[in-house]
Amino acid sequence: MTIVKEQAPSRESLQNMSRSFAESAQSAAANTELLSGVDQAANAMESIREAGDQNVEGMKDMESAAQGLKDLGQHIADLIGRYTLKSGVTDGRTPRGGGEAP
Repeated sequence: MTIVKEQAPSRESLQNMSRSFAESAQSAAANTELLSGVDQAANAMESIREAGDQNVEGMKDMESAAQGLKDLGQHIADLIGRYTLKSGVTDGRTPRGGGEAP
């Protein structure tokens, strides 16, 4: 029967393991930073989407207001069209120069 003697880990082996653990820790920290950056980018994209939605709503409001102004302008034009003055008449009753209106 042969007896195998366990050997303690060598100094080089321990140093390699230590480096490996340090690299794993750095990698984990880098992944955490990366995830944080991805979260920030996702939040920024959500803010951009919300701003776009607000812009669309604002444009709809402006379109509605512009249509209202157009309608009011047409109504004023229609009212003015009812009271067109004839040439030579200043107030709708008396011609210039004091004579009777035709």
